[in-house]
Amino acid sequence: MARRVAAAHPALICRLVGIAVESLSLDRVREAILARQLTPETAAAVLSILEDHVLLPLDATLDGELLMRLETIDGLYTDDGQGDGRLVINRLDNLGGSAAPVSPSASGNERTHNRFASKRQVHARDAELDGIMRRMASASPHERTSLGDELEHELARRAPLIPIGSSNMLLSVLYPAIGRALQADDQHALHLAATRIMLAIELHRAQHDAVPPTLDALAPDSLPSIPLDPFRDEHLIYRPDPDSPLGYTLYSAGLDRTDDGGRPHPESAHRALNRTGPGTDFLYVPPAR
Repeated sequence: MARRVAAAHPALICRLVGIAVESLSLDRVREAILARQLTPETAAAVLSILEDHVLLPLDATLDGELLMRLETIDGLYTDDGQGDGRLVINRLDNLGGSAAPVSPSASGNERTHNRFASKRQVHARDAELDGIMRRMASASPHERTSLGDELEHELARRAPLIPIGSSNMLLSVLYPAIGRALQADDQHALHLAATRIMLAIELHRAQHDAVPPTLDALAPDSLPSIPLDPFRDEHLIYRPDPDSPLGYTLYSAGLDRTDDGGRPHPESAHRALNRTGPGTDFLYVPPAR
């Protein structure tokens, strides 16, 4: 269901709904593993599903967002034949009247030069902002912290030659909260990697009556390859641990990419995955409080 929702319409909001539903499912799988309720047969079946099905690629989602913005811009602007048309004020109702204080001229001519950026300017600015958004999407979570600030700054910046507002005024309404969306994407990729590893460990345990000495021992019998931690592009941190409820420890170093020995944030393990959690890790086994 999660993947059908995410693929039904290439928009970030649909992708986020899909991630939310799938993340809930992954949480339930890990809880069942921690409670030792998963049989090897069920673990193998779930692992097969996670291997064969993936969310719509992020690039396709960003392409969908671009097409929706272009459709909205073209629907709100006239065109002088050279792409330099002007905003049709009464069409702004489609955006909830976000720019209602500005009105057309007294003559009622909707094509009059109002004080918004022209269609050509909006398209040019959208191309710049879309480039920043795509650089964010292709960057690592660590690199993206500064790029996220760059996009927010660019959306807030006003062009000095336009009396009030700029092409950003419209685009700030049309652009999604990409930083939060990508953070959710990173966390989902991490949870998916950890869940696949935990399932593979259960298969290894059933075959060898012991947990693997290293994650490399899981490939290729239990996993075709070992999924990486997207926060540092390396394996998740793993070691056998007889004191752990499952006989091993598994965690991510988090956004700071530093192994802090499996120490979770005192408030929430998820803090390790954002800027407020340096010096902490995200634990899967043993589970963080």
